[in-house]
Amino acid sequence: MFLDALSAADAEGSDAERLVAQGAAYVDFACAHPALFRAMFARGAAAPKQPDAPAFAILTGRVAALVGAEDAVASLGCWAIVHGMATLALDGGLTLEPAQVRAVLRTYVAGIVAGAR
Repeated sequence: MFLDALSAADAEGSDAERLVAQGAAYVDFACAHPALFRAMFARGAAAPKQPDAPAFAILTGRVAALVGAEDAVASLGCWAIVHGMATLALDGGLTLEPAQVRAVLRTYVAGIVAGAR
């Protein structure tokens, strides 16, 4: 389900729009399926915390398309931002509006694009 959500988000738009959509889908999935999301990242869980997991590959592929090369730092930053927002929403009681999530992600994406120039 998680991989399907990320894949669907990565289906349309510019590379930047797809990366933002992926991040929004990540946070949406966590909020819609909190128990499953927590289980996925629990100590000892098999996926998708491994860097070669299919979900992470969608992210790194889109970052590479956006900046013109693989960028482990930018990919890790994207993951950290969306996972942090999801965790804050679930565990910290933070109410995230979809527009807020997208605004944060657009800001980060703009930064990695500018840094790649």
